[in-house]
Amino acid sequence: MTSDLIQKVVVAHLMDKRRVETAAKKQFKSVVKTHFSLNPPIEQKIEQTQSKDRSGESFDYSELGQRDSVRFKKLLNESARRKMEALKIYEPTGIQHSFHMSKATHRLVRGGNRSGKTTVAAVELARAVCGMDPFLKYPLEGGRAFCVGRNLDHIGNVMWRKLGRPGAFRIIRDLETKQWRTYRPWDPKDLERFHLTKQSPPLIPKRLIKKIAWENKAKNIPKLVVLTNGWEINFYSSEGKPPQGSDIDIFWLDEEIVDPDWHPELSARILDRKGCGFWSATPQTGTEKLLELHERAITEREKHPDDPNARVVDEFVIILDDNPHIGDKEKKEFAEGMSEDERKVRISGEFAINSLRVFPEFSKAMHCVEYFQIPNEWTRCAVVDPGRQVCCVLFFAVPPPSYGHFIYLYDELYIYNCDAEQFGQKMAQKAVGQTFEKFIIDMHGGRISDIGSGLNVEQQYSRALRKYRVYSSTTGSGFQWGSDDVQGGIESARSWLRVREDGSIRLKVFPQCHNFIWEIERYRYKKEARGYVTDRPEERGRVHAMACFRYIAMANFKYVQRHIVEKRDDVVLKALKAKIKRMNKQNGGLGMINLGPGKEKV
Repeated sequence: MTSDLIQKVVVAHLMDKRRVETAAKKQFKSVVKTHFSLNPPIEQKIEQTQSKDRSGESFDYSELGQRDSVRFKKLLNESARRKMEALKIYEPTGIQHSFHMSKATHRLVRGGNRSGKTTVAAVELARAVCGMDPFLKYPLEGGRAFCVGRNLDHIGNVMWRKLGRPGAFRIIRDLETKQWRTYRPWDPKDLERFHLTKQSPPLIPKRLIKKIAWENKAKNIPKLVVLTNGWEINFYSSEGKPPQGSDIDIFWLDEEIVDPDWHPELSARILDRKGCGFWSATPQTGTEKLLELHERAITEREKHPDDPNARVVDEFVIILDDNPHIGDKEKKEFAEGMSEDERKVRISGEFAINSLRVFPEFSKAMHCVEYFQIPNEWTRCAVVDPGRQVCCVLFFAVPPPSYGHFIYLYDELYIYNCDAEQFGQKMAQKAVGQTFEKFIIDMHGGRISDIGSGLNVEQQYSRALRKYRVYSSTTGSGFQWGSDDVQGGIESARSWLRVREDGSIRLKVFPQCHNFIWEIERYRYKKEARGYVTDRPEERGRVHAMACFRYIAMANFKYVQRHIVEKRDDVVLKALKAKIKRMNKQNGGLGMINLGPGKEKV
């Protein structure tokens, strides 16, 4: 009985309403010994105070003695501080709660500026490292976390500020319970008392931080944070290369990262510990890895529409309008002066790449058709974009006019680390049973000469085709040059993608052309450092299929009727057949002829 009062006080606030009571009781003795140094006399005096009727009275600390009174006050103050820790009074919105519940290995929380996406990601990480996750997704102690920001300043000003400093959200005392809770601006009573609000305590309580190794202490940029429960948090800038060989339980990427190797590398690091990762971002510059994660999430939702726990990748979109902590007036002022494209990205959280796309007309639903065997009488063409790193070949076919005015992209080659020999072998495999009208090649790429042989790429590729007996009707084993007019090629290709007056579309794409589809959905215009969009498309990266697309669009590729030449017998063979016929008559139809002097017959 003597220790019940203190134990109830300590246990009640060691528990975060998520742990079982026995786990909190197990910590009771160490907390009392380490932080408060309680001893038997104070327990005896508490028992004496309990025996008196103190209804309606405040607690008289004088009866505990001066020394014990100070200690007891410290205990109650610590209890009060733990009651108002940020993670215990945090109130997520509906979409934020869904994010916290998700057990997907990879989670993407995407949204506009000031939508609350960084806060929800910071809370998820803080819950994990503090052992306070209500859904028990992470180890309670001894875990490792990697946090990656755009640069070091981003880590100090955004990520660590959310985790280790006050102000992740605002709090206010409840009128009924008198306890601190999250400020609710949509409640008129709270709105009237805004002057009574204050910043929330840090998401990671100071009592749980064992030590901090600083990258730059003056700028508040940590390098390593070690907690009392054994968890470690490592911070990295995405401008550097990801570390090798580290196994981790969780990673957090915030905003668009510089080096695209970070996400695949961290995805490999969580395998050993069966961990997970999440990425919070406003897609302002169109990071390809972020877009890939978004597309994987769409595929997972289609596979498992009613079972979120079965999804490996999941996406949660939080827009500015979903953030109840920012008033309508502030939202309106933020949106004023923005262009339509800026609103889509900064407010709605849409991908900036969609506004930069060179071919926004392309749609899988409209342009992709089911596979079928291309008839032999159709006219075929192969378009080559040569390259040492990647050589791309697109195969097009045009049907007779009776089928309609269409062009079919029915196959592709995407050869990595390609040389002329590999090109010839792959083309020979694709050419089996096919007759090509012509071959087209990049004019500039084809004229690059090899230092060793002195032959240019076009000559080497032509020799390889001749070696493997791959020919076309018009160009033989050689090539027609593709046009180097980039803007003209884009406009011609765009006309193939537009819906015509009769509702049809000229270009039809077979679904096995994965690289073409991937490129055309991401082919975009260049963006200057100041943010201005140019009229020049990207020239680096995976743009090989797009180059082929421009060449064929400018080549005026049409259906050519194939003339079937009637086979004629050789003159000598015809004469021999006639002689055999005459000799058969002379020999009584025995089928024998004299081949030379002599009397024997053969």
